[in-house]
Amino acid sequence: MLSRQFKTMIFAFIIAATFANSLYAQKKTKSVTKDKETTTDSIQKDSEKEKDPEDVVVAVVAGKNITLDQLQEAFAVHLLEPSSKKISPETVLNDLINREVTSEQATKEGLDKEPLIQNRMKEVLQSAYVTKNLAEEVSKIEVTDKEVEKYYRDNKEYRTSSILIRVQAIPSPQELKAAYDKIESIYMEANQKPEKFEELAKNHSQTANRDLGGEMGFLPAPSLAPEYYEAIKGKSVGHITPPFRTQFGYHIAKVTGIKDYKDINKDLYKKIIFDQKRDALVDDFYKDLRKKTSVKIFKEKIKM
Repeated sequence: MLSRQFKTMIFAFIIAATFANSLYAQKKTKSVTKDKETTTDSIQKDSEKEKDPEDVVVAVVAGKNITLDQLQEAFAVHLLEPSSKKISPETVLNDLINREVTSEQATKEGLDKEPLIQNRMKEVLQSAYVTKNLAEEVSKIEVTDKEVEKYYRDNKEYRTSSILIRVQAIPSPQELKAAYDKIESIYMEANQKPEKFEELAKNHSQTANRDLGGEMGFLPAPSLAPEYYEAIKGKSVGHITPPFRTQFGYHIAKVTGIKDYKDINKDLYKKIIFDQKRDALVDDFYKDLRKKTSVKIFKEKIKM
C-alpha cells in the first residue's frame, strides 16, 4: 500500500495536470476568435498569430528552443499556483529560462548522475505516469451525502487530549522500555485521578500542545495516526486509553467529546471519501502494473 503522503502527492499531480490541460485546451479554442483571445494575445506577436505555437520560438537557451507552446502550458499551470508575485507571460518565461540554465549547468557538473537526483527523477516519472493513466478516472469520482452518512457512522469525530513520550524513528530496546515504563506510570496516575490528566500532560507530554493540557480538539480519523484512532474509536467521553504506540512514541489519550453528525463539515468528509476512492484506483493500478513485471520481495532480510 502507498503511504498517505505519497498518495497525496500523486493526487496533486493528477489534479494539476487535469486543470492545466483543461485550461490549455480552452486557450487553444479561444485563440481562433479575436474577441475571445486572452493569454495567447498577450504572448504572441502579430506576425506569428497564424503559426502553430509549437513552431514559434520565444527564447533560445544554450542552443535549446523554448516554444510558445511550452510557454502557454507553463503559464496555465502557474495561474493555478498561489503566488505573491504577479504572474505574466514574461515572468513565466523567465522561470523557464532559469530552469534551462540551471539544468544545463547541473548536467555539466554531473548532478544528474547523483543517486538522490536519479531517485527524484524516478519519482517524477512515476507520478507523471500515474497521472497520464488515471487522470480521467479520478475526474469521474463522485461522493454522495449517503456515503458521507455511512462513513461517519463507522468513523466518528472525537475530541481528545493526549500525553506523548517520544522515541526515535528506530529506537533501541532500552529506549522503548524506558518510554513505555514512563507512559505506563503516567497512565496509572491518570486512571486513578482522571481530573489530573491536564496537569499530567503539562508536566510530562513531549508535544507542542502540552501547555494546553494535551488538548487536540476535534479531528477526523485520517488526521490521526491509525493506532491513535483505533485506541479511541467507540469509546465514551471521559475514557482514558491504556498506553499505545505510534510512529511518534507512546501515548495515552482521553476522550473529551464526540461530534454529532449534524455538526460535521460535510465537504471535508466528502473529500476524505474522495481520497479513499482515489487511493483505491491508485492501488489497483499498481497491482495491475506489477503483474507485467517480475517482482521478488525477501521479507526475511527486512530488519529495522
